[in-house]
Amino acid sequence: MNVKDSIYIVWNAENAGANSGQEFEPGLYFYGYWKNSLLPELETEKLLNAWHDAKVAFKAQKIKENDYNHIVIDMRVFDFPPQSQWLTNIRKTLQFLSENGAMISWCGDETCHGHLSIFNPTEASGNIYAAYSKENGFYCNSDLDEEIHYLNDEQLAIFGKVLG
Repeated sequence: MNVKDSIYIVWNAENAGANSGQEFEPGLYFYGYWKNSLLPELETEKLLNAWHDAKVAFKAQKIKENDYNHIVIDMRVFDFPPQSQWLTNIRKTLQFLSENGAMISWCGDETCHGHLSIFNPTEASGNIYAAYSKENGFYCNSDLDEEIHYLNDEQLAIFGKVLG
């Protein structure tokens, strides 16, 4: 199955202006991990500039648990951008988190999660669609209309090294 037909998230329709509860809708979760406890206020409306060629909505929340601090941005896709822009938009969104201080950023669908164990190939292989760090750059194995391929074990280990 291609990426466009594979990526779904739980979207709270009430927050999106509708009158019903949660639905599976096309989209991605973007995660950023901060090593310190100071999570920035993100101006997610700036992300709309990266996604100007698509119709999307964003919701962000901060998660603080002891020494584990991250931000998750839910991105609901109403209309996909042209395939020629998809990977550029994904990269820009991950870089946005990095530019705001994230040590590492990644994205995935409903099968992805924000715990750092996701970068340990023996624990959570197969859930990350794309990842970015200043040290490693951008990794993604499939474009919008291609069969979906998540990051492989070798790629997960490369990003895991950033975390120490």
